Amino acid sequence: MIEHKIRISLAVAMAFVFASCIPGICNTTIELDEMGLPIVDYGFVSPEGVSYETEIEGWTYVGKQRNPLTIAAQGLIYYDQYLLGNDSSKDLLINCADWLVDNAVTRNDTLVWEYNYGWPTYNITPNFISGMSQSGAIRVLAIAHNLTGEERYIQRAKKGLEVFYREIDQGGVTYKDADGWWYEEYAQPGLDIEPRVLNGHMAVLIDLYEYYNLTKDGSAKELFDLGLGDLKANLNSYDTGSWSRYDLVGNNAVKKYHEFHISQLQALYNITGDALFKTYRDSWLYYELAYLHEYMAEIEKDIVKLRSYQSGLVKEISDIETRLSDGGSNSEAID
Repeated sequence: MIEHKIRISLAVAMAFVFASCIPGICNTTIELDEMGLPIVDYGFVSPEGVSYETEIEGWTYVGKQRNPLTIAAQGLIYYDQYLLGNDSSKDLLINCADWLVDNAVTRNDTLVWEYNYGWPTYNITPNFISGMSQSGAIRVLAIAHNLTGEERYIQRAKKGLEVFYREIDQGGVTYKDADGWWYEEYAQPGLDIEPRVLNGHMAVLIDLYEYYNLTKDGSAKELFDLGLGDLKANLNSYDTGSWSRYDLVGNNAVKKYHEFHISQLQALYNITGDALFKTYRDSWLYYELAYLHEYMAEIEKDIVKLRSYQSGLVKEISDIETRLSDGGSNSEAID
């Protein structure tokens, strides 16, 4: 139960980072409407994925949007509250599940949750989908089915699961490789790059595992195993030797994504017992420790400089005060 709660917290944290930062440092706000559904205000977004509330030349206005993953994450928050004894949170969870039911889009005999807005990062245009959103949505729908017994939730969840069997150019979210399958966070046919975002793939694996636990659907376990194989074969590509990479197109992880990578590796180690995940978790923790020591050293240098500057200011103040005092004495002597 404790590990289950940790994975709920991790999924929620990742979803809200996704909502606010794809993949840069952003200044978004998230508000809840009268139904308890989140709305994300992205403001203006730079080509690097940084958002700001004020217009900046060359940035794209995205504004207030519904993010399917953020809604799924909010549903998991309500589920966690319900498990802790807050019965009213069940209705709010169902509101999130109902939104996912109402906003699912049929695509090639599967169901997807589209983003109705574009994103400058990777030149993403409106109506893209995300492996993270798919896995988060089906997880919430499975929970809603288990709580209510209503078949409409699990029917949509099963259709949403099917998209993981389709490659991106076929309207799915998957790269099918020799070592397994990779589930893309930014899935859109026709892109001239393959981002292969690490945190997105690992988040999908954790969601698929939880979905399997909720439903005992063998397809989810098969997809989990296929995704796990590709991750194990390619983790080394995300290790710079001093930090983790965000994707495979040149972006290193910012600090909070590096920390999420570590937490996700811990979760996957807890699920699988595979020592490879612990090895990378430990290495990336060491990288963070080295970074923090280096950062502390820079701060200490700055403190020394500030103290030296402060000493100079104290001397200047003392000199001026002395001159003023001397000037007063001379004035009295002349009188």
